[in-house]
Amino acid sequence: MMNKTQRLQRWYDENGTADSLLFGEFMHLGANQTILKVGLFDIEPDENSVILDMACAVGGNARWLASLYNCTVYGNDIDEAAIATATDLARIEGVDQRCNFIVAPVEHTGL
Repeated sequence: MMNKTQRLQRWYDENGTADSLLFGEFMHLGANQTILKVGLFDIEPDENSVILDMACAVGGNARWLASLYNCTVYGNDIDEAAIATATDLARIEGVDQRCNFIVAPVEHTGL
């Protein structure tokens, strides 16, 4: 079984783009965990919260939120390889019961 680092490396090796060459692992410009905490203001998600992570790529923020708050997170992206990686990483991290990843543009997710 692959660990998290090996799975991420495989995704970058197979799906490297101009963006990944420029930004490395920080492809999700401006949406790091600190900004997410600030963006939540005084809202403290809990196990009853449902969060949507649009254009989630490999699901880093979705997995982090599910792990931190024990909430349900839906992530979508049009990149099938990214969603497959997000799904694998959620399983590796033990948050797959709380993370639901969908291959579709957000307007076609039904969310």
